[in-house]
Amino acid sequence: MIRLMRTILTASLMTLALSGTVLSGSYDGLYFIGNSSCDPNMVGMDGGPYKIEDDVFWGTEMGCELKNPVNVRGMNATLYDGECGGEGEEWERRYLIVESEVGIYWIEDGYVMELVRCF
Repeated sequence: MIRLMRTILTASLMTLALSGTVLSGSYDGLYFIGNSSCDPNMVGMDGGPYKIEDDVFWGTEMGCELKNPVNVRGMNATLYDGECGGEGEEWERRYLIVESEVGIYWIEDGYVMELVRCF
């Protein structure tokens, strides 16, 4: 009985530990907005695509490490703590990523941007 309880507890803890990785990986890919390019060689450049890979969001001349993912109950969405930097500055901000029909919504306090997935 004790062995069974240990096995169940170990499996539960491993599931919790891996859940952040599973949640964050679903958004990986290239995205565009308006007339921006889907050329992966232009990530980080003006007119290039946005990119999410390995818990990092890359925008125009900036990047954010996405940490502490929290699944939003009842939604296809994840809330992150972002540690960001670009153009000589650093900042921390909360970001919400919500799946849309064509990509994702990138949401921060007072701002929403729909990013279309590059195919």
